[in-house]
Amino acid sequence: MFALAQSTGFRKAEVALPNGTLLDDRRLRRCSILWQIDGIIYADPTPDQLRALVRGRDKVLVKPPRSKADQHGVIWGAHPIWAAFDDSDVANAAWWLQRLELAFPLRGAQRVHAPLFFTDGRSFAPMTHSTVDTYLGHLLRAAFPADQVASCSFHSFHIGFASALLAANCPYDMTQALARWRSDKSVAIYARLNPEDYAGWVAKALQQDTTSTTTARLPTIDAHDAVATFPNARGHFRDAASEHGAEPEDMDE
Repeated sequence: MFALAQSTGFRKAEVALPNGTLLDDRRLRRCSILWQIDGIIYADPTPDQLRALVRGRDKVLVKPPRSKADQHGVIWGAHPIWAAFDDSDVANAAWWLQRLELAFPLRGAQRVHAPLFFTDGRSFAPMTHSTVDTYLGHLLRAAFPADQVASCSFHSFHIGFASALLAANCPYDMTQALARWRSDKSVAIYARLNPEDYAGWVAKALQQDTTSTTTARLPTIDAHDAVATFPNARGHFRDAASEHGAEPEDMDE
């Protein structure tokens, strides 16, 4: 799930169920996954076909589910996401999905009724938001200092994917299309992307080390926000500034 989110920008609501809800076509299911093997697309490949995937040649296709950006599944759902298979890359989404298919095979109609991500291999109970948050929290605490963990969430995959595309010099409108932000321009670009182009940009994005952040994540450098809540603090500051010859506009700066 995490490898796929890193390579596609899927939101948590698309890969897992909100607690207390039932599985429907707003979540990724096993039938959302198809495979292009030696140029031929298979909706239900055999284990032998999956084991014979060739690095760089074969690809996984992911059909986006309905989402808040595509309420009826007619915008993004009509065009698949492409990711090239690379068994030499531990973070490669196609490689992980190949492992999932082989370890927990589902054939025919079973693929329609089973979630892509689940909590066990017998009942195929869908993964829930709370479980995803728990797993992600454990992994983050194992990899990062405690003070950085709170700044990350599953939505970081969506933002991170777009940031990595921009870091790879992907044009802004193309980034908007690949991250599935809805606009007329992004839909038009997404609709005409060739599999090789799509997979190529994903591969380039995964090679980037992004360091961008938002102001909400920047550390506090003074007590400005706290002082601003004091009664009449602004007036006192203005009086003090006037005593030193400063104009009110200077104090605002």
